[in-house]
Amino acid sequence: MLSAKYINTFSGINVQNSDPKCQDWIDQITDEVGEMVFPDFKQYIDPKQLRRLSMLLRTTLSCAKCCVAEMKGAELRGIVVATGLGCLDDTRKFLVDFLQHDIASPTAFIHSTHNTIAGQLGLMLKSHAYNITHANTGACFENALLDAFLEDCGQDEWILVGGVDEQIDWLEKLRLQDTDFSELNLGSGCTFLGISTQNRNDSVRIVDVNSFLISDEIKARDHVQQFLEKNNVEASSLDLILTNSNLSFSDLQNVEKQNYQRSCGAYFTNSAFGVEYAVQRIRSGNKRVLVINHHEERQIGLTLLSDA
Repeated sequence: MLSAKYINTFSGINVQNSDPKCQDWIDQITDEVGEMVFPDFKQYIDPKQLRRLSMLLRTTLSCAKCCVAEMKGAELRGIVVATGLGCLDDTRKFLVDFLQHDIASPTAFIHSTHNTIAGQLGLMLKSHAYNITHANTGACFENALLDAFLEDCGQDEWILVGGVDEQIDWLEKLRLQDTDFSELNLGSGCTFLGISTQNRNDSVRIVDVNSFLISDEIKARDHVQQFLEKNNVEASSLDLILTNSNLSFSDLQNVEKQNYQRSCGAYFTNSAFGVEYAVQRIRSGNKRVLVINHHEERQIGLTLLSDA
C-alpha cells in the first residue's frame, strides 16, 4: 500500500511571477502572456557559478534551492525533472557552432541534452540519490509526478519534482511557419515541487495522477470520467477544473473552469504551472481541483489534488 503523498512546498518562475520565493501570486494573475522577468540570481547561486549557467539552468537551480530551503530537516530522496525540449538555447548554440566550424566542444554538447537539468541539480545540490528526466513531450510532467507519487519515501525523506521549458527565437520562427501552431501564444516557465509523505501546514494532497493515449475528444472525456470514478470522486464535487485546451464538459456546467495556458503560454510542461496555481487555490479555500493537460490531441494528463 502506497503512502499518501503531499506537495509541501513549491517554487516557480514564469510570466506571472518572477520571485521563486513567492507562493501567493494568484491575485495578480492575468490572461496576458508577457516576457519572462528574472530575479537577481545572485541571491540563490554563487556568482562564479552563474557565468557557466544558461538562463534555463539559473532559473531551475534558483527554484530548486527555494524548495530545498523549505524542506530543511528532510533528506532529499530523488530529483525528477520533466522537460519537453530541454536546454533549447544551449542546443541551438551547439548546432550553430557545429555548422559554422564543423566541430563543437564536448561541453557544448553535454549542456545541450535534456538530462543536463537534472544532472546539474544533482551536482549543485550534492545529491547522489535517484535522478531522472522525463522527456516524452505531451505528458512528461504527469509522468514525472507519477514517478514521485509511486516512490516509497520514508518519513523524513522527500522528492524534488520539476517541470521546465524555455522559449527561444527559433521556436517562434517555427511556430509562424506551421499553420497548426501559428495561433499558439508560446510561453516558458519553471516549477518545482517538494513532495513527501508528511502532511505539513498548508500541504496539498496528491490524490492521483496519470496520463493516457487517446484518439479523440470523446475518449479524452471518457478518461476524465473514469479517472474520477476510480478515485470515488463525483464530478460535481470538484471546486475547479484547470485545463490548457478547449476540451468541453457539457455535464459539468456548475464547476468553475479556467484555461491556465492563457496565463502562462503554450509549452510542453505548462501543466506544472497549472499544478502550482491549483496548490494556491486549495490553500485559499478550494477543497478539490482537477488539472487537465490536453495540449496534445493524442494524449491527456490528469492530476487530482485536494486539501490535506
